[in-house]
Order: sequence, then structure tokens, then C-alpha cells
Amino acid sequence: FVVSNKVDTRYFARPSEDTDAAYQRMAKFLFNWRTEENVPVPDLFDFARIVLRIPDAHELISQYTILVDDQKNQKFLMVLRPYQIHAIRKIRKQAALHEGGFIWHATGSGKTITSFVATKLLAQNAIGVDRTIMVVDRNDLDSQTQDEFTKFASEYHTGQTTGNTINNTLIVGIKNKH
Repeated sequence: FVVSNKVDTRYFARPSEDTDAAYQRMAKFLFNWRTEENVPVPDLFDFARIVLRIPDAHELISQYTILVDDQKNQKFLMVLRPYQIHAIRKIRKQAALHEGGFIWHATGSGKTITSFVATKLLAQNAIGVDRTIMVVDRNDLDSQTQDEFTKFASEYHTGQTTGNTINNTLIVGIKNKH
């Protein structure tokens, strides 16, 4: 959804329940669009021209909105923030060129979901990426990443395995300390 008073425009994914409490909880998921240069786009008409044009609007919905299945078996939609979308686009561009790089996000900025969506899109793309590897430096980060990937992966219909890759599996080789 997009909400605007013409001078301040934000977007969000619709909450799973249609109650006032649900919309109040979703307030933290109202995002202003920002360009790749981190310039805000508050004007409704600029927002429509930049974000809602075809094929960008389709891409926002189909590639950068995910269905999350949380620990309480509640499902809800989550749409990525602009900097996450820009980061994933750069990852995909670098992968298409067979070049490396890194994305640096601050604590609590959504690195895990950014990594998940980038991995999912790279796995679906026919550019020759067979596997992505996430290296973490602490066991707690490994567990957190596994839990989050599993939560996000429900909409991708993936499983997880500790062995070799199998068809339609996004998470492979977990708990490998080597």
C-alpha cells in the first residue's frame, strides 16, 4: 500500500489482520522511498514516477515483498526498505558480471533478510550462480541466520539440509564450523 498527503509519501505491506491494533503495529514498517544516493522522495508524483512505474512496481511486489511465517505460526507480508532493495540490485549486478563485493549495513538494519532475498533471487536467476555462502563469526549469528532464513524460506517452499544440495533447497550445509 501507498499512503500520502502529496508532500509525504510512504509505502508498506498490508498487515495480516485488518484491525486498528494491527495497523498501529505496522507503523514501524511505513517507509519513505529513498534513491540509491539516499535522497528522500516524499512527493507523491515523484514517488509514483520512480517507484510505481512498470516494471519497478511489479518488481517491488514480486521480488522485494516476502511472506514471513513467524514463531507463532502467524503469516504476514514484509516489504523491504529502499536501501535493502538497492543493495540487492547491486549484488545481482555484480553476480551477473561474475565480480565480488560486499554490502555493509548497520546493526538491526535487516542484513539477514537482505541476504535471504538476494540469495533467493540469485538462486532463481539463470546467470550461473549455483550457491551463495554466508560466513558468520559467532555461533549465535549462525543460529540467528538459520532461524531467520527458515522463517523467510517458507514462502519459497524450501527445506534445509546439512548435506549436499537438493532441488528447491535454499539452506545447505548449516552448522559447518569448518
